[in-house]
Amino acid sequence: MKTKVSVHTRRHARLLAPLHKREEQRAIRAAVQRFNAELPDGQQARYRVLGAELLVEKPEVPSKHPNRFVEVLIVDYPGRRNLQFLVQERGQVARVATIEGQPPFHEEEIQEALRIAGSDPRVAAVRRRRGLFVSAHVPPRSPATGGRVIQLHYVLAVKQRYESAASVLVDLSDRRVLSVGVAGQREG
Repeated sequence: MKTKVSVHTRRHARLLAPLHKREEQRAIRAAVQRFNAELPDGQQARYRVLGAELLVEKPEVPSKHPNRFVEVLIVDYPGRRNLQFLVQERGQVARVATIEGQPPFHEEEIQEALRIAGSDPRVAAVRRRRGLFVSAHVPPRSPATGGRVIQLHYVLAVKQRYESAASVLVDLSDRRVLSVGVAGQREG
C-alpha cells in the first residue's frame, strides 16, 4: 500500500530522522569536553551523563528551518547542579543551561545509592530480611543540601501484603546517608 507523505514532511525527513549511535556518542563527547573545560581550577570532576536524546527546536519565525540538537544531560555532583547541553549535528555545543528539578535517576545512580545505604548498620539489618525489595524515588521534600538526593523505600512482601520496612535518604553529591527511617523506630 502506497502512503502519501506531505512535501513538508519529506523536506524535514533528515531533521526528524532517528538519532544515530555515532551522533549520540559525538554529542556526549562534546558535552563532557565542554563540562570539563568549564570546571574551576582545582575542582574535582565527578559527574554522570544521564543520557542523550534528539531534540528538534521549533523556530521563533515559522518560515525558518527548525534546529536539530542532541540534548545531553549531565549531573555535576560537587557543583550540585543538573546541566543540559544542546549539541549541534557536527558536535559543537550550542547552549548550556542549568535545569531545575531532578531528572530521572540513572540505573547506576540507584545502584550507588543502594551501596551507600547498605553501608549504614540500620539499613544493613533491614536488608537481611527475606522478601525485601527496594524502589527508588525523588523525595517528596527536597533536603536543604541542594545535592542529588534519592529516596529508597525498602518494602517487605509478607503473606500477600506489603509492609514498609525502611525509608532512606541518600545524598549522591556527598555520597552519604542523610536519614534512615526504620518501621517501628524513630527516624534518625
